[in-house]
Amino acid sequence: MHASIPFSTMFGGMVLATCNTSLGACHEQPNPPNLEYLFTVQATQSPLAPPGTVIVSSFQLPEGPFRVPNYKVSVLISSTTIHSTVTVWSINLLIPGVVGNVPGIGGDWGSYDTANTVFSPDAQIVLETNDGTNILMSGHGRSPYFAVEFETGNENYSWMNAIQTLGTIEVGETVLQPRFSNTYDIPSLSAKMLYLLYKPTTYAVLRVVFLAVYTVYRAALPRPIAGITYHKDSATRILGDAPAMIKHKQQYETVFDWMTQHAVELNSPISQLFLEPFSQPVVVITDPREAQDILLRRAKDFDRSQFFEDVFGGTVPYNHVIQPTNDKFRQGRRLLADTMAASFLNRVAAPLLRRHSIDLIELWRVKIDAAAGHAFWAADDLNNFALDSIWDVAFGNQLNSLPEETAFSKPSPNDPINLPKPQLNAAVNSMKILTHGLDVAMLRMTLSYRRARIYKERLVQERLDDAKVRLLDRTHETTDDLKGITCATDHLLRREAQAASKENRAPNYESKEAKDELFGFMVDGFDTTATTLMWSTKLMADSPRVQSKLRQALLDAFGETNGARTAELLITTRIPYLDAVVEEIVRCAQTSSSAARRAVRDTQLLGHHIPKGVDVYMMANGPGYIVSNDLNEKIPENMRTTSSQENKHRIPSWESSDIGVFRPERWIKIDERGKETFDVHAGPSMRFGAGLRGCFGKKLAYLEFRILLTVLMWTYELQLLPEKLRGYEAFDSLTHKPKKCYLY
Repeated sequence: MHASIPFSTMFGGMVLATCNTSLGACHEQPNPPNLEYLFTVQATQSPLAPPGTVIVSSFQLPEGPFRVPNYKVSVLISSTTIHSTVTVWSINLLIPGVVGNVPGIGGDWGSYDTANTVFSPDAQIVLETNDGTNILMSGHGRSPYFAVEFETGNENYSWMNAIQTLGTIEVGETVLQPRFSNTYDIPSLSAKMLYLLYKPTTYAVLRVVFLAVYTVYRAALPRPIAGITYHKDSATRILGDAPAMIKHKQQYETVFDWMTQHAVELNSPISQLFLEPFSQPVVVITDPREAQDILLRRAKDFDRSQFFEDVFGGTVPYNHVIQPTNDKFRQGRRLLADTMAASFLNRVAAPLLRRHSIDLIELWRVKIDAAAGHAFWAADDLNNFALDSIWDVAFGNQLNSLPEETAFSKPSPNDPINLPKPQLNAAVNSMKILTHGLDVAMLRMTLSYRRARIYKERLVQERLDDAKVRLLDRTHETTDDLKGITCATDHLLRREAQAASKENRAPNYESKEAKDELFGFMVDGFDTTATTLMWSTKLMADSPRVQSKLRQALLDAFGETNGARTAELLITTRIPYLDAVVEEIVRCAQTSSSAARRAVRDTQLLGHHIPKGVDVYMMANGPGYIVSNDLNEKIPENMRTTSSQENKHRIPSWESSDIGVFRPERWIKIDERGKETFDVHAGPSMRFGAGLRGCFGKKLAYLEFRILLTVLMWTYELQLLPEKLRGYEAFDSLTHKPKKCYLY
């Protein structure tokens, strides 16, 4: 339904002649001016546009003669765009001595008061005379009074600049037909909106809002650390380098290689990234020497990074790994310190690891037979092996995911081959959900994650209860007494009993800290180990020469018959080439591509000021580790710390010609007797971090690598895979995992 808005306006205008008489004394009254009639304008407004027309606040004036000018006006009459109209004004304009056209520039922004009784015109219209002179006509006032002024720069019409017209304005009746069965006071609504828009309070509020927005904007912009290189464009964006990182992650599914590439692009061993608004930059260094110096000798300057709390805080909030290096951190590590002792590793952990290694080999035997010459996916098997192993070592209880899958996949003579995955037990599924939640924060808000946490709490409690039943009737007074110790949980109870006795207090076997240390022990020994084992199968399958040499070294060490039959032989026999292969796998796998620390006080790094609270990432996937160290070799010695200079030759650099090649021989040295020895300090390698905050369970991890690799090489010769299955593409989750992990 259309709305009709007819109303008429009559302007009665009179000219006010200027008076140039000089002022007399202040007590004299001025003479009233002589007024002369000038012109009359009649204007009628009516709606033309259909309902739904988009409302704009602009004016269009097509050309036309003064006598009959037509110009369209789009009038804002509703903030909700319920109504719209395009109106036509018909104007008869007579000015003595002035003839011309309306060139289509100008309009009237008049408004009504809230009572719809007072009209306030606000017109700006350009007139063009026949001789090309532009004259601006401005009309203002408040009904019933109206004033018009003229302004022009042409001397022939300059007399108009001295004219002030005064007149009266008469507003006719306004009638609105309803639309949608409602009546709208359009002039009143428009007037209210204009009133709010032009109120001084509105401008004051807008100024405050603008200032607040600008202040927040400035605070969100990156704040570069002086002297450290960065991409200049990133410093001008609120999100800094984050869009580039996200784009790389979406394209390649990796992040840490992008961080290293960022430093290489800037051609600097120290650079900074802007990854979060309102936050300090992240500093990235690529130099192995400086990384070792920070990790081993600068604990007073650098401590735990926020990264660890972000990753582990939701799953094991009381574990020592997220604590700063304080008494609480040391107390947490002491609870399970005995598990890294040689006595526990050799007498408890090694037999368990050997048993699970044999379980894995048996599963692969079944799969190889069933696959009938085809490659099969091995990553999940290595995950399950790592989980079964660490669970048994931690809790003295078997998950049996490998034996269950072997029984599921092994066909009877009369059954068809069946290779689908079995439904694993609830404990295995819960552990995998929890470890996956370390990497995917959104998963921690799901119902499945909450159920897995509840299940985890119950499992840990069950293992503690079992250990208490078995051990609490015994008295352990020395650390050498391992009677009854079958797992890490037993050691934790034993350690707590000793500490409580020494401190004359009741033991607290079920504290939140104790439970999180146990579960953290399991988590730390699961994902990193499984990932490194995935890379090991790829590297060894692609290196037949290394396989043959390692197999011969095992044969020389164990003989034809002994092989890898006992765990004791595996842990007591020194095989330098086996150690070299394990270390080279760790170096090339890049399972953990960086170490992170936070500056706990203002300090210096490679000659640059590092403010307190800045996270420093030490990249282990680039120059000096797996590619040539040219980028770092240009660092002046005087920019390094004294401790870094004093340890310059402690760990030499790798030979750049083959630094990116899998070659275990780089770890072998010939001693004075001409025998091969393993040199753990042959060159830079991050190796599960370093220093006091290095990986707690790395001794157990190395033992697991050594045992599985021995059993695997003794049993199988890994075949070279087809080209399409051999790629080294990876994705970053909690660790740096291969996208392709097959066996053939």
